[in-house]
Amino acid sequence: MYPSLTEGQVASLPAKCWWSLSVTESGGLTTLVQGDVLVTGTPLPVFTTITAPYNYLKQATLGTPASGEALHCTNAPDLLRVSMFDNNGVDQSVYLSRVEAGSTITLLTPPPPPPTPGPPDPLPEALPHTMVLPRDTPPPTPGPPGTTWTVVSVDRSDTLNYFGYVITPATQSPETGIQSFVFSRG
Repeated sequence: MYPSLTEGQVASLPAKCWWSLSVTESGGLTTLVQGDVLVTGTPLPVFTTITAPYNYLKQATLGTPASGEALHCTNAPDLLRVSMFDNNGVDQSVYLSRVEAGSTITLLTPPPPPPTPGPPDPLPEALPHTMVLPRDTPPPTPGPPGTTWTVVSVDRSDTLNYFGYVITPATQSPETGIQSFVFSRG
């Protein structure tokens, strides 16, 4: 097994630092290699949660999503394929490639439009003004909107323009069309 640094450890390294790799043998500590390290490149953006619009499609056969699509096959409900480009044409691959087992994907159901106002409720003058009318009663508080899946594993190849996520529960969302997808890293 090779030593590795976490994403946060690499991001916190100074531009120039010293490193060494040592092993302990029966004769004592032996340094194998050491030297200066120059840290270059552009660090990846911090990713905990991202929201992006995708056209959520449910279809009978498994296929390749077009740009801006998220496909959920009826015959493979535990597999969600998401294009690297969202519905606005933005390349989300830097974030989608970092979704891992334990991450969640939530498809937010858009809120229903507000009701169309009707005629005012009749208020006879004889009734007290503290009366609560149906239009003044707040609507019931809904449960969490949308559908949430947990990522079990990721199916990604460098030759594909989409990311395949094995998800649980293996169910499709009732909503279709352009939806907000929230990807939260596990």
